[in-house]
Order: sequence, then structure tokens, then C-alpha cells
Amino acid sequence: MEAEKCFNKAIELNPTDSVIFANKGFMYLQISEYEKALESYKKAYELDNNIHNIVCLANAYVEIYDFPNADKYFDLARKMDDRNEEYLTAMAQYLLYQEKLDESLEYWDKLLDINPDQAEVWVYKAMVHMMANNNLEAAKCIQKASEIDPEILDFVEN
Repeated sequence: MEAEKCFNKAIELNPTDSVIFANKGFMYLQISEYEKALESYKKAYELDNNIHNIVCLANAYVEIYDFPNADKYFDLARKMDDRNEEYLTAMAQYLLYQEKLDESLEYWDKLLDINPDQAEVWVYKAMVHMMANNNLEAAKCIQKASEIDPEILDFVEN
């Protein structure tokens, strides 16, 4: 694979750049090579334990259904910065995936407290309400999303 060769060359030239490893992990996630993604994210975290690398590592554990390790790294991210938008989004999605709807809503609300003009967040919040059979609240969220970004309805329909 050409992209993998490029990442390997970049790593050869700059073996201490965590961003290269994180991006390589993202590439592997996109092609469902979860174990390789996890390996790349572990290396990125080893080089730089910033919140982005921690959240990526947690998400990689989710992909391989290793929820205890996912929880461990999400907790680490929370302790580092519990208002970080990348962390809040990942937690909201993780809880949604686990069908912990009330908890997921709390995280979407935290994101909206930080920035209420995020149409995508309103759409995710609507999705949680729909899963909870709370269609009136879902409709309100979709309305709010479309006020912020009228084109978001194209995304919702797909």
C-alpha cells in the first residue's frame, strides 16, 4: 500500500514525530486494520501523551472491543481536560455506541455549552433522542441544526 510506504519513510526520517504515528494510525482505522492502528497510536502516545493521542488510543480500543482499555484512556483524557471538545465528542459517541443514551446526551450538552453553534452536535443529539423514542426533542434538535447550517439536512437525509 502506497500510503503505508509513505508513512514508513516519514517515520524513518523523523522517528520521534508523534503526529506521523497518529496519522498512520488513522489511516489504518480507515481501512479497518485495527491492530495496526492500535500499534501506531500506542507509539504516538509513547512519544507524546497529549489529549489527542490519548483519545485516538481510546477509540482504537473501542474498535477492537477492548472496553476496559478504552475506559482507561477515556478516563485519562477526562482527567487531563474534561472540557476538551475532542474528548467530549469521542465520549458522547462511545456512550451512544453502548446505548447509554442519557449519559451520551450529557456529553452532547457539554459540547453545546461550549459552542451552541455546532450543527453536527445538534444532529447527534437528535439521533440520541430518536433512539430514546423522544421524537419531539429530536425534531427540536434537527430544527436547531438546520438554523445553524441549512445544508445539514442533506447530511441527515443520507
